[in-house]
Amino acid sequence: RIVRILDEELDAIDRTQANTKASSVSIDALFQATLDDVIQGASASGKSMTLSDVLAVQPRNGWSPPAAHHAPSGTPVLTLSSVTGFTFKADRVKHTSAETSPVAHYWVHDGDLLMTRSNTPRLVGHVALASGLTEPTVYPDLIMRMRTDPSVMISDYAYFMLRTLQSRNYLTSRAGEASQTMSKITKRTVQTMPVFVPSQGTQAEAVGRLHQVEDECQTSRMMNQAKSNLLADLRAEILSRAFNGYL
Repeated sequence: RIVRILDEELDAIDRTQANTKASSVSIDALFQATLDDVIQGASASGKSMTLSDVLAVQPRNGWSPPAAHHAPSGTPVLTLSSVTGFTFKADRVKHTSAETSPVAHYWVHDGDLLMTRSNTPRLVGHVALASGLTEPTVYPDLIMRMRTDPSVMISDYAYFMLRTLQSRNYLTSRAGEASQTMSKITKRTVQTMPVFVPSQGTQAEAVGRLHQVEDECQTSRMMNQAKSNLLADLRAEILSRAFNGYL
C-alpha cells in the first residue's frame, strides 16, 4: 500500500516538476523571440556601421594575475562566470595578492560592456553590462571590455543587440578553436561586426520595451523556481513520512 501511494504521489510531483522546467524553457524562448523581433524592428530604420564605429572605448583584453598570487583576500578579479549567462554577477570573483597599478587598463567600471572572448563554443561571446561594483575590480584576460559612445549608441541597446541570434551566430561562426573544447573570438571580429544604428529615440524605445519584458520574464522564472523548491520539499516530506510509517 505504501509503495502504491509513493508511486502515485511521486509520479505526480515528477510530472509537475517537468512541466515547471518546460515552462522556464518557454519563458527563455519567448524572451529571445521578443528580443530578436524588437531589435530587428529598430534596425530597419538604422544606419549601417560597424561595432567599432559606435564604441568610445575599443575592445581590449583584461589581465589575469599569476596563479601563484591567488589569495583568500586582496584585489578582486572577475571570473568568466561573472559574464556567462548575459547577466553581470559582481560577486563572481577570485582574489589576488599580485601588485596592481591604479592607472592600468584592466580595471572594470559600472557601465562597461563585457564579452567573454574565450569559452566553450556555446558560451563564447556572452555579454553583460557591468554594474553594482563596490570596490576596484580587475577583469581577466579571457574577457574583453568596451564602452559605447552614448551619442551614437546607448549601452543597453548595444547589450541587447549583441544578444540577438543574428549577433550570436555572427560571433560564434567566426570564433577560432583555442582547443578541442574552447573557442576564441578576436578583437577584430568584434570591431568589424556589422550593426545597424537607429535614432536615439528608437534605441531608447527598444530598450524600454526589452527591460519591461525581461522583468516580466524574470518574475515568472522566480515563481517557477519557488514552485520547484516547494515540489522538492514535498517529495522529501512524502518520503520521510513513508519511511516513518505515516502513510
